[in-house]
Amino acid sequence: MIARIEGWAAVDVIQSPSTEEQLRGGDGRIGACLLVETLREKVSRLVKEDLAEMFRVTGRRAANFLLLCELANDKTGFMGRIANDR
Repeated sequence: MIARIEGWAAVDVIQSPSTEEQLRGGDGRIGACLLVETLREKVSRLVKEDLAEMFRVTGRRAANFLLLCELANDKTGFMGRIANDR
């Protein structure tokens, strides 16, 4: 099941790069992004494959990101993990 879909498009704004960006040597820019949030990892992988084929996207331009949070028995009572599957 798909929970949410967002489409983002870059806006060309001419401005001076920040001091931090200058120190890094400049940042890359993203022209557009399609974010699809699913409730199941299997669905996420299927959606990624379908969209990558539909838009002819390869390599690192299509990625699954997992944000898994679960309760644990540690002192804080919370444990979170972020995994990136490229």
